[in-house]
Amino acid sequence: MRLKINGGISEYYAQTLCLLFFPGSKFSAKNEKHPDEPFAEITLTEDSENSIVTVYLSHLGKEATSTYAEPKSKYSSMERGANIACGKAFFEAGKNLRGISPQWGILTGIRPSKFIMDLMNLGNTRSQAVKILKEDFLVNPKKANIAADIACAEQHLIENMDKDSCSLYISIPFCPSRCHYCSFVSYSSPKLLSLID
Repeated sequence: MRLKINGGISEYYAQTLCLLFFPGSKFSAKNEKHPDEPFAEITLTEDSENSIVTVYLSHLGKEATSTYAEPKSKYSSMERGANIACGKAFFEAGKNLRGISPQWGILTGIRPSKFIMDLMNLGNTRSQAVKILKEDFLVNPKKANIAADIACAEQHLIENMDKDSCSLYISIPFCPSRCHYCSFVSYSSPKLLSLID
């Protein structure tokens, strides 16, 4: 897949958005055109208050374009507004081009329940956090509510822990598929299969 970025959007973030609509795509530094290869161009412009992102997608003779603007200071991060605008524009263009709406919206690189917990720790209620997931991150309502249920259960466990307790996270890295929001290092290699009994 070819990806062109104009402006300060992270290449990694842009690639994760591409993978929502073109799963399994490979990205190369070469800028050679192939007629059957998907192409994405992301352009970030800014005014005094907003980050404005336009996404152009083309694949197999079809094209789609979408533009979104978001406040630069969304969620107390100067880059967050640009990322949300980029994600929304990419989601709309991808949906129009491919006819699919990813259930987890534009969430990439974070566990949804952790994100809900962070929002609630900032003073949002459960319903406000779910609304943010649905409206700003385009998460399917059912998925947003599942994430909120898990976050509330985790919060209950954390609140009832002794001060001398600790949390232990155990990763099982041999997932048969990769969730769209996953940012863990993953490899596809027959050599790694030798690690599994």
